[in-house]
Amino acid sequence: MYLQEKPQVWSELSGFFQAKRDLLRRGLAGSAFRLPPAQGTFFQLLDFSGLTAPPAQLGPQADVRFAERLLLEAGVASIPLSPFYVAPPPMPFVRLCVAKRDDTLAQAVIRLLEFAGNAQP
Repeated sequence: MYLQEKPQVWSELSGFFQAKRDLLRRGLAGSAFRLPPAQGTFFQLLDFSGLTAPPAQLGPQADVRFAERLLLEAGVASIPLSPFYVAPPPMPFVRLCVAKRDDTLAQAVIRLLEFAGNAQP
């Protein structure tokens, strides 16, 4: 029914999610986090290597431990990548979903910046 009433809505989704991703990227620009380019997705990778030991020294499931820290210390949910691998390499990335309200993303930026400012390796 909705798509019958608004058949053009699907063509607007790309720009809709790009704006949300860009809100997150702009907010975290210049922080200790690095954000690799993301296209065609509603996830943004968050490279946390600026806050931890070098990737080779992180050990297995460092991303899981970091995701737990983000959740407990900053109140920001993220998705570790290592569970998607049979034998994950050490990686300093978690995924953030940008399919959220703008105010939720803005609050995540504030929390992530505060976390980065207070983070201990």
